[in-house]
Amino acid sequence: MNKEENKEIETNEQTDNKSTNDFKPRKWLLSILIIITIGIFVFLVYQGVNSFKSMTSNKESWGIFNFMKSFEDIQEQANENKKKISKDSFNWDFETYVGTQYSNSIGYLLDDVITNNKKNKDYLITVIFKDTNTTDPETIKNIKKQFEEWHKYEVSLDYDEEGYVNKITIEY
Repeated sequence: MNKEENKEIETNEQTDNKSTNDFKPRKWLLSILIIITIGIFVFLVYQGVNSFKSMTSNKESWGIFNFMKSFEDIQEQANENKKKISKDSFNWDFETYVGTQYSNSIGYLLDDVITNNKKNKDYLITVIFKDTNTTDPETIKNIKKQFEEWHKYEVSLDYDEEGYVNKITIEY
């Protein structure tokens, strides 16, 4: 090897050593930054999990649960109104016959009772006339045949604990 080559090799080695020495502090700095970044990430995830736990444990403070609760309240109120309308509609079919009625009106009333008792097993209506007390459609048809034409009868209604008509009393 000649002198020039040796000088060139020494110069290259010095440059390599210099760049290696310059890089070592950068490695430490990079390592510290990575550790700090991981620490911040873990901290943020931990805070997020705790926030989520507190929101779900106290659902009133979380907006979506307030919205859902409001929706449930509206739905419950709608169901109550539907029941009331259903009950009012059910009762109205029979309440129109309350009081003094001619026999032909009583016939229509009994037809409505027969239709109801066939379709609606949850709200059967008992018909009371003379000595008969029944919910059976065939027996009600026989009661219907007993009315004198153009004779007046008194009709009264009884209601169950839910407010539905459950008994119709017909007296002459």
